[in-house]
Amino acid sequence: MHVLDLTGILNYLNAIIIGLQQNKLDQETAQMKKPHQIYFEPFKIKMVEPLPVDNPLNPFAIKHRESILKETHYNLFNVPAAEIAIDLLTDSGTGSMSQEQWSALMLGDESYAQATSFNHFEAAIKDVMSLDFHVIPTHQGRAAENILFHVLNSVAADAAVNGGPLRRRVLINSFFDTTAGNVCLHGPLKEEDHDLAAELLGRDSYIFRERDHNPMSWRRYEAELKQSIFIKQNQLVVDQTRPELFEHGIFGGNINLDRLEAILGSDVARRELMLVMLTVTNNTGGGLPVSLANLHAVRELIDHYCSNDEVWFTGLPPLMLFLDACRFAENAYFIQQYEPGNKNRSVSEIAREMFELVDGCTMSAKKDGMANIGGFIACRSEELMRRCWEYMVEIEGFYTYGGLAGRDLEAIAVGMREGVDDLRVAQRVEQVRKLWRWLKDENVPVKSPCGGHGVFVKGRAFWTLNGEQIIKDEDLPGHTLAIELYRQYGVRGCEIGTIMFGDYNPSTGKPSRVAPDEDYVRLAVPRRVYTDTHLEYVASALLELYANRRSCPWRGMRFSYRPDALPHFLSHFEPIPA
Repeated sequence: MHVLDLTGILNYLNAIIIGLQQNKLDQETAQMKKPHQIYFEPFKIKMVEPLPVDNPLNPFAIKHRESILKETHYNLFNVPAAEIAIDLLTDSGTGSMSQEQWSALMLGDESYAQATSFNHFEAAIKDVMSLDFHVIPTHQGRAAENILFHVLNSVAADAAVNGGPLRRRVLINSFFDTTAGNVCLHGPLKEEDHDLAAELLGRDSYIFRERDHNPMSWRRYEAELKQSIFIKQNQLVVDQTRPELFEHGIFGGNINLDRLEAILGSDVARRELMLVMLTVTNNTGGGLPVSLANLHAVRELIDHYCSNDEVWFTGLPPLMLFLDACRFAENAYFIQQYEPGNKNRSVSEIAREMFELVDGCTMSAKKDGMANIGGFIACRSEELMRRCWEYMVEIEGFYTYGGLAGRDLEAIAVGMREGVDDLRVAQRVEQVRKLWRWLKDENVPVKSPCGGHGVFVKGRAFWTLNGEQIIKDEDLPGHTLAIELYRQYGVRGCEIGTIMFGDYNPSTGKPSRVAPDEDYVRLAVPRRVYTDTHLEYVASALLELYANRRSCPWRGMRFSYRPDALPHFLSHFEPIPA
């Protein structure tokens, strides 16, 4: 009798479970999207790579990650890739190449000079960008920046020898870290800069007070002074605290035209300008795009104010306009989707118009070039390119291979054309948007609107509960969030905030100047690598972490070591216990 009762109870419970499962399935079916709302992957999976971590939630795995964090000084750049479950550190060179790219590798001509692979590489770039461009390959984007700014600063110094102005200012919407690093590396300080140091750095700043005490203090002082002179005053991005004022609600990467015109309209300021540059999409500004109208307006302002100015280097216009073109295809997709008059145009057509408006570009082909390595400089001036060739031979190799193997040139040649495929770009941007929507709908603080290559989680707002900020600005809330996301869930992201844009007081281990906006954690999504289910796990992890943020074992992080240049790569940290 008891057995029959027990069996009946089990059957009853099983029926309830089945009913609940069916109800859940019915709800999911009711929420099913329409076909036109689904951006499915425009590819099939032919080869799979096992994830390094089977179960990142295993308590032993979490303990293991804690020991790794201690060994790597709490810097996620030092954590071995084999210890990462889902890696969203960067989308640079981390994408999957296509079968056409892998096939192209076999065509690589490894001749030292004038290899056939360079011809294929050059033709693809001209086809996608502009037939008028001269092209020089580099091993990646920062090498292109290094060469360009070295050459431009050398040319500017030569032009100033006879008493002319020293052109050293680069106007931009927002500097990415390597661009800022190269501008500062090659930009010269003048005597009058030191006269203004107390005002620029703050008379009470330890950097100013300690500058003459030892060589390390002087280097830190020079690095901060260059940041003030070359970077802070030259970033002209629109006010990103007012997204409601963005052009068409999305183009928050635009350069502020009023500020640009005020500089271009000043005869004194204009004589200091070396270059105007637009980063597309604006990586540091949340991956937000630049509109075609904004790009046209910049071109028109330069032509209006500068066309009659003295030419400071033979073969160059008075003032050049360049793109940092790493994610140009994503930017063109935003123009297609949101800027009136472009809906029926292809991504490739829009991209071609973008490049016809500029004098050249630098590019990391590790982004929209769809390759794992490589980059280039492209420009209209043959004389500028000759100077770049000369410096290239000194530091990278012959100008037709630029530190790359012929097979890499072939992969980029194919990847550049794949990069502007409409289906490819739509799936990529919409997958990122899906991750953003999962977080935003559950009130996790994310930068809005969503950019093209990653989701930016607001570190300071993340740690705010009932009006109380659990982790203070100077205690690196963004980095603390990135550490916790890895420690608990095996997901690697990257802080873009105070570590990258603040400073460092070695006596306290804390910054005396924090990032002007949020301490973001960027979750950059590699191209053609992760499925939506992988990203659903990431979203779920952040939701759980957000719900339990009061129980975080840390109250922030402090520096234990910080280099002067590109500190996020090499700094050491230690946790501040709760």
